[in-house]
Amino acid sequence: MTNSESIISQINSNVFFKEFTFSKNDFKELNTNQKLEFADNVVWLDTLFFIYQIKEREPNSKNSDIKWFENKILNKAVKQIKSTLKYISNYSEIFIENEKGHQLDITKVKECVDPQKIIVYLPPDNFPESKRHLKFYESSEIGLVHLFHSEDYFWVCKYLITPAEIEEYLNFREDLFLFDKIPILKKNCTFK
Repeated sequence: MTNSESIISQINSNVFFKEFTFSKNDFKELNTNQKLEFADNVVWLDTLFFIYQIKEREPNSKNSDIKWFENKILNKAVKQIKSTLKYISNYSEIFIENEKGHQLDITKVKECVDPQKIIVYLPPDNFPESKRHLKFYESSEIGLVHLFHSEDYFWVCKYLITPAEIEEYLNFREDLFLFDKIPILKKNCTFK
């Protein structure tokens, strides 16, 4: 577990409680016994379901910050979220362990209508603001994926205390993004 994964696990355990937070998410494929990774972190509380991929910039990496962001965040992390959603659809059961040590079958989240897909990342100190201000990655397969700088995610969880408030904020954030994309509505709206 990376430092960033550990921090997000602690934040989620405090906000969503240990019973509903899962960070030990490797499981074995039934037919081949191959080890697969479900997601870096998952929060599952009744119909509330958040999938997290967490990325941290390695200090001595030779790639530029922008290349790192595009490769690790917009490419690899999004693919990992897609894989997680595919696992839920394709497997009849996947047991993962919550932070209290209880094993639960995560495939039961199929009942959740709209899981929140979240990437939290920790870039280097001089990370370009243009990339830090990106709020979403739009996927034709899985829809909108929230992008959070780790510091921003911390502050969201600090001020929005309950899981329902965080879900409401994420839904509002998506609605605002989608509204801003519809030019016909903006054209017909006048503000005085």
